[in-house]
This record gives sequence, structure tokens and C-alpha cells, in this order.
Amino acid sequence: MDPPAQILLVLSNRRKFVINTIILEASLNKKMLPTFAVYIISCSNGSYYVGFSKNLHQRLKAHMDGLVSFTRHKKPLRLVHISVFSDLKKAYDFERYLKIGSGKAFMKKRLV
Repeated sequence: MDPPAQILLVLSNRRKFVINTIILEASLNKKMLPTFAVYIISCSNGSYYVGFSKNLHQRLKAHMDGLVSFTRHKKPLRLVHISVFSDLKKAYDFERYLKIGSGKAFMKKRLV
């Protein structure tokens, strides 16, 4: 089975993230724009950052601009997963799950 097609999402002239094609198409279609996103960023030191945002593009820009303390000194960063939700509580609960023991195991086995 071939790996999913990947493309680059350019947030500015120098900032690029690799995103699965299906997720990008859903994100760029204004009618399908997700309300809440849980995302996983792979850092240069091998760690992962799990985050939640109502405005994913703005939040990713904050990571790249060094405004997030956890990822500030761990560049380059690579966006490896996005899950979209229409319900705030479900998105928040999924983010919290990915930060605990069994959720970390799920994330490493299935999402990254």
C-alpha cells in the first residue's frame, strides 16, 4: 500500500508544514473548515507536542514564530497529525487523552 500523498502548506514565505492531502483539502474548503482541531507536532529532538486550537493556522504560526515555549528551541517542527471536531468538549477530551499514558501509546502506534 502506498503512503498517503503529502503536500506542503505554506503559512508564510519561510514556514512550511507537511499535511496529508485529505486534511488539507478539508481545511481549505471554507464550508468544511473545522471548528476545533487537535494537532500533533514532531519536534527536532524526537518529542511530540499535542495541542488544541480553534484557529489552527494562527496556532501553527505561533509555533513557528517561537511564541510557544515547549517548541521554541526544538525546530524544525513538522505537523504530523490533525483531528478535526465540531464539538469543543470532544476536541478537548481527545487532546487530554493523547497526553496521558494509554493515549500516548495510541498516538505513537496509530497517529504518528
